[in-house]
Amino acid sequence: MEKLITMTDNLITGVEEMDKEHLELIEMINHVASLIKEGKKEEVKEFFINKFSAYIETHLKDEEKFMESIGYPELETHKKVHNI
Repeated sequence: MEKLITMTDNLITGVEEMDKEHLELIEMINHVASLIKEGKKEEVKEFFINKFSAYIETHLKDEEKFMESIGYPELETHKKVHNI
């Protein structure tokens, strides 16, 4: 599978769980790019409805929970970005 996005040093946060989740998101985006390239529109639609949207929701909650646990000072602003 051709990769549209790769996990580069500038994407690494140093927080193991967040980095794992970010890598999973990158792999999902690459999977969707492959499906689009192959013209598999229905599979793309199903993937977004059944997998990607649920994973994004889980990831954002995990990220906010972590930020709260470390007393991240810009948490409320970051939450607003997640809600866009």
